[in-house]
Amino acid sequence: MAAVIVLITYQGIGYDEGPSDPISGNVNQDVGSTPTTSGTAGESASKMAYNGRLIARAGVPIIEFNQTDYDNALDENKIIVLYFYSNWCPLCKEEFPKMTHVFNSLSSDALIGFRVNYNDSQTDDDERALASEFGVAYQHTKVIIKNRERIMKSPETWTQERYRQVINSLLE
Repeated sequence: MAAVIVLITYQGIGYDEGPSDPISGNVNQDVGSTPTTSGTAGESASKMAYNGRLIARAGVPIIEFNQTDYDNALDENKIIVLYFYSNWCPLCKEEFPKMTHVFNSLSSDALIGFRVNYNDSQTDDDERALASEFGVAYQHTKVIIKNRERIMKSPETWTQERYRQVINSLLE
């Protein structure tokens, strides 16, 4: 008895999600392929594509920080959650997946998150300038911006429930 294996391939069909993020467990994807929309009911929504690496992808996006996407989010008047993250920090590695889980469970065009490298091997000049602008002295600090104003800065470690409470209060 012989076994026959049939392999069918479709050229041009397929989706490579890329490697998983070892911290969040989420699949890395360029955000530019999934533009977000902005606007309010009654207005025509403008499409704003983000180009950074997408970390949270199921609900509200969390993007690896880059200046262009951050500026776009400010221009769209989004509520912005900045998470200052160090790749060597055990608290960051424990807490950031909690933030990611909450963002993945939300649905809002008014909110966006950025993971900002802080004092690690991946930190660039824009990230250093942002940390300086907001007086960030510790990794795992959260900064929340609404209407282009800092409304909260918190160096404490947050639980999933705390993320949910804070974010829901911002969206009300």
